[in-house]
Amino acid sequence: MSLQVFDIDDEIHCIHHQFVRQAILHPQKIAVILEEQAVTYSEVLYHVQILSLYLIQESDVKKGDIIFQCVERSIEMIIGILAIMTTGCVYCPLNPVDSFLSLKVLMDDIHANTGLLHTKTENKFNTTINDNNIHFVNSQEIINNSANKTVISDENLHELSSVDVTIEDTAYIICTSGSTGKPKAIQSLHRNIAVYSKLLDQQNIYNQPATIIQIAGCSWILHSYEIFSALSSGATLIMLKPDGNRDINYLTEVIETKQVTSMWVSPSTMRILCAFLQTTNQGHRLKTIRNFCTAGEIMKRKLVSLLASHLSADARIYNIYGSSECGNITAYLINNPHEINSSTVMPIGRPLSSYQCYILNDEMQPANLDQIGEVYIGGPGVFKGYVCPILTEKALINIPGVKEKCFRTGDLAKYNSNGEIIYVSRTDFQIKIHSQYIETGEIENVILASCNDISDCIVVKVSNEKSEQDCVAAYIELSSLQLERDNLSLESHIQEYCRSRLPLHMIPSSFIILNKLPLNSNGKVDRKQLPVNK
Repeated sequence: MSLQVFDIDDEIHCIHHQFVRQAILHPQKIAVILEEQAVTYSEVLYHVQILSLYLIQESDVKKGDIIFQCVERSIEMIIGILAIMTTGCVYCPLNPVDSFLSLKVLMDDIHANTGLLHTKTENKFNTTINDNNIHFVNSQEIINNSANKTVISDENLHELSSVDVTIEDTAYIICTSGSTGKPKAIQSLHRNIAVYSKLLDQQNIYNQPATIIQIAGCSWILHSYEIFSALSSGATLIMLKPDGNRDINYLTEVIETKQVTSMWVSPSTMRILCAFLQTTNQGHRLKTIRNFCTAGEIMKRKLVSLLASHLSADARIYNIYGSSECGNITAYLINNPHEINSSTVMPIGRPLSSYQCYILNDEMQPANLDQIGEVYIGGPGVFKGYVCPILTEKALINIPGVKEKCFRTGDLAKYNSNGEIIYVSRTDFQIKIHSQYIETGEIENVILASCNDISDCIVVKVSNEKSEQDCVAAYIELSSLQLERDNLSLESHIQEYCRSRLPLHMIPSSFIILNKLPLNSNGKVDRKQLPVNK
């Protein structure tokens, strides 16, 4: 998966500039589809220019201003993002499903003075108009009122083209709680996302002609990658109706009818997707997929084999690793998806071109082969910093022998004998018993292999009140067809299976059978919602 290093200054441009180039090259090509709505690249560009002019002339926004957008999934959402960047402002998505109090905390944190809303989301913010001195813009009304009737003059175009935005300017802010539960406002440059889009193009993940579906919620960085990578490369972007990413039947129907070629999901969403296709006998719905990418969680081998049975023979499956701060950093092309007998953890691959990935021990020295260390990232994809300077100082640090600062990810990993990276855990979730790190992925793979009725599991650290020591607990989800089976006999079987294949210190002390593992809004397992193990 090695790629040639490219000259950053010569070959990448701001995201909205790349979109304009595609609109000039392919004005009549369909850019965005939402159910029965379809707009071309030239139509999107027109509405972007109309909204941009309104923001500059009526809202008096200036380059560098932070503009949040809180809208439902829609074509207007795409237009709003590009318009914000066209004005030289910073895009910040807010999730309309979040509570008003949660949104207010984020708005106070990012110091935004302008917000783009939908008709459906206006009421959520009515109480803040006077308190926060924020100017709200209903982008839906502005776009609908123009309806291709407003003439954009040469003077208007000159006004827009005179906004000087470079790849070193801040493009967007995304607010993520990460693993701590405390919101962090991450600032990323145009360079960060442009470099990644270029790498995807080099890797041929979006081989043309591409039709890319936008699944991720706006609070996940993948939301931006799906949109920007599609529209900067001339692909067609398929949008879902509000909450459509949670309706698997609707989602797979859209994939089939719109002939989607590339998609990204978390492994947890992938598991739900496979279970649906299997129980409904609808495996044909994914046959147009050429590139299936999964990110955000540990990939389990059992799940890969199940997915492969629903894809065409020439489809490619990628296991991607990344972070909100640096984007997607490594990629692993799964060449033999049907080989699932091994209990080893699926690699996350090697760093993409222009990224540097360092696995360091506690002394900040390179970890040895098969030794667990913390992951540090360097290169042009590293973010600008958090809005909070104190958090930035802790996250962007100097590494001995490295010229530029690197991002301390808080992830644990190791190298295998092939030089590929194996993700282990978050430092927040690490389990260390008798001075030994527990590799939860290995335990999870053994549990999954113990019984065909198990669809997923997650291994976590729990505290034993009596011994006052940490131990391992396994939360197990059964397939929907096996919910009535005897849990006690299943637990006994899994325990015996683990004893025959794992060292004593890696055997979970308890097995908790659940109907479903709890998921957050991004489709990942929500550890905070796991029931307390008594």
